[in-house]
Amino acid sequence: MKTPEQLLRESEDRLNKALSDYEAPPSSTLAREFYELRVQAAIFNYDVSFDVVSIWHHEPAGFAEKVALKGLIHKLYEYDQLLSKHLVARMLALARTRGVVIESADIKAERKKWKEQLLQLQHWSDLRNQATGHYGRDIATQVALLKQVRREEVMNVVAAFLSFNIAVLKVLENAGRAR
Repeated sequence: MKTPEQLLRESEDRLNKALSDYEAPPSSTLAREFYELRVQAAIFNYDVSFDVVSIWHHEPAGFAEKVALKGLIHKLYEYDQLLSKHLVARMLALARTRGVVIESADIKAERKKWKEQLLQLQHWSDLRNQATGHYGRDIATQVALLKQVRREEVMNVVAAFLSFNIAVLKVLENAGRAR
């Protein structure tokens, strides 16, 4: 099993490679689209990986742990919104343009595998709106919502979401390579 440092280093390497490919002159408009989507996914992956490793290393306790975990919740929530509303559609369009047949039902089926954990993201909408970067005025509500955060639950959602994201990235990779 890889250490947290190894996982973070791999994520860092993927991010730097994705940026390098993104900044290189593209061979086509389709290549540019592929590299944009890839760098976006790599940014998200590194962001989440960095936070997870930081939590493992620092082992925050009590209320501090909940505050540390809220950053992960926010990133997952926001990226899920972006993925659902924009990125999947862009990926499917890229695949069609490349002549790769990908059914949106395939992505929905992959999402269904992680339904319970992905639904938890939606249950965190109040937390996201009140305490994770979209700070509300009601401090008592923020504190109450943060007190409900459970590390195991957050890490389960992180693992499920990253697994779902990897499946989506495989679709993207195949579309980028016209397979």
